[in-house]
Amino acid sequence: MSGEAIERGVWRSLLGIQVALAAVVIGLRAWVHWAGLDARLANSDVYYVLYFAFEPAAAALLVIAVALAFLARGRFAPAGWDAGGRAWPWAAALFAAVAWAGLVWVVRCYPLSRDESCLLFQARIFAGGKIVAPVATDLIPALWPASPQFLVTHSAAGFWHSMYWPGFSLLLAPFAGLGAPELLNPLVGGATILVAWAYFRARGFSGGALLGAMSLLLCGAGFWCMAMTYYAFPAHALLNLIFAWLLLRPGARRAVAAGAVGSLALCLHQFVPHALFALPWCVGLLRARDWRRLGWLACGYAPLSLLLGVGWFLLTAGGDAHCVSKLSLGRVAAALASGNFDVGMSPPSGAALLMQVLPLTQVLLWSAPAVAALAIAGWRLGGWGDEERRWAWALAVTLVFYAFVPYTPGHGWGYRYAFPVWLAPVVLGASAFRLESGARCVRAALATGLVAIALLLPYRMWQMGSFIRGRLAPLEAVADWRGIVFVDPDGGWYHEDYIANDPFLRNRPLFLFSRGEAADAAVAKALGLPARDFPDAP
Repeated sequence: MSGEAIERGVWRSLLGIQVALAAVVIGLRAWVHWAGLDARLANSDVYYVLYFAFEPAAAALLVIAVALAFLARGRFAPAGWDAGGRAWPWAAALFAAVAWAGLVWVVRCYPLSRDESCLLFQARIFAGGKIVAPVATDLIPALWPASPQFLVTHSAAGFWHSMYWPGFSLLLAPFAGLGAPELLNPLVGGATILVAWAYFRARGFSGGALLGAMSLLLCGAGFWCMAMTYYAFPAHALLNLIFAWLLLRPGARRAVAAGAVGSLALCLHQFVPHALFALPWCVGLLRARDWRRLGWLACGYAPLSLLLGVGWFLLTAGGDAHCVSKLSLGRVAAALASGNFDVGMSPPSGAALLMQVLPLTQVLLWSAPAVAALAIAGWRLGGWGDEERRWAWALAVTLVFYAFVPYTPGHGWGYRYAFPVWLAPVVLGASAFRLESGARCVRAALATGLVAIALLLPYRMWQMGSFIRGRLAPLEAVADWRGIVFVDPDGGWYHEDYIANDPFLRNRPLFLFSRGEAADAAVAKALGLPARDFPDAP
């Protein structure tokens, strides 16, 4: 098949996919309205609120972007396209600067989710030169919420810490110590650009093919927006990419290094994201009976996994029963101790299985628009090799696994559970460029990507900013209060999320959970601080 015919097919597929995607997303939103579910939606799980409030417009914008790119395709001439190595450090620096500015002025340095705030919580403990933070036992009931806060208290010993494994918090700690934790994820995103360039070069991409592959990463709004958060997921994506890059070639040193990188990824905050990602690579080595390489890989994994992973697991397992019975590490510990292996997984119901269409659409809506069409073209034309299949399996295993997790991603941008394998659609889409006849596809990738990022990135930043402004608005009434603010977790939508104190309780106001007038008065008297209740808010 000629390059021109392939390009025409990619354009048709690209437009068809975006129109079908928009029809599904907008159709779902219309059904919610038609079924009279708007009132219930307003107080439902925040994941669904965010999805139905913002994804329909994003789907429509992507259709417009593809249409505009098709009309302007003649301005993009593929001949002679190249992007030498000197360009990518500048691209990485520009990305980091824009992501940092977005985190400061759009996101307002606010850790929206409990995942983010708990990682920052532990980083501040490390920045203070400690592993755990002291806490008064009689204060614990007012600090621990009615729903899991992802913090573990140890009443007998008088300390608390984050439930999550400490790898990302250790990376964040130097920045937290400098008072600038918002620097880390923009820098991680910039580093991902450089590693992606090295990865594709190591696989033989050059010239226009390399530019096309990089555009699939840089023209996805999700890549930019996740760098504007305190989540561990950007670091997961970077370490997983380094892991795959190191295993491109044989050798003991590369295998040990891949294992070491993988062990850090296992201990970033949860072991699941990297374990799911690494599974296809490990299975491939098993099938090839490459025992030496597997042995060197295990040697790389062992030291840090034992020190951070097992060590933190044991620390968490020693927490108060009301903590470990609800938290994932505690559930694993309790399951091992009791033999009752209920770790919070369950087969999805028919309705839950149907709702998996939402994360599938979000993977596409937050990526560069050409990834799906190019991945299909690459597969049909034989561009998928063993490496592409490993990435495809990593993506599939991740999506299937989280279908069995009975919790939505909650607060967050896009389908964040898939972000550790965010490079998978990029690698699969770039498979079309591996073919000599697929070089013409670079025009479709670059044209649609540039128009899409010009439309979608401002929209996504507005989405993040507007939602966070709404969440922070009730706090303005207590911003200058130098005492205690008692919060009723049942008094408003996600009010328990406002209990995000400094680990050493140095913040003012100090947020505590209300346990009734008498108990609140006793706590305020013991602390010697004035107190007020959290204002009512819709």
